[in-house]
Amino acid sequence: MDSYSALSLILVGQTELRETLKLQVNKAIWQRVDIRFHLQALTHEETGAYIAKHLEAVKTPGEILRRLR
Repeated sequence: MDSYSALSLILVGQTELRETLKLQVNKAIWQRVDIRFHLQALTHEETGAYIAKHLEAVKTPGEILRRLR
């Protein structure tokens, strides 16, 4: 059993999670993370396209966004 990991865990969080895991008290957990990935923030255009696509998927009129500007 020692060579087999019986647990897989996915940690998802804000940037602060990474900083918290780097603390000395969490060093053992940080060392056992096999894959790390950080998503960059969306640009203004990407955010608009993302929202528009989801509004289209639920058949919501695009005027909603024009009223918020």
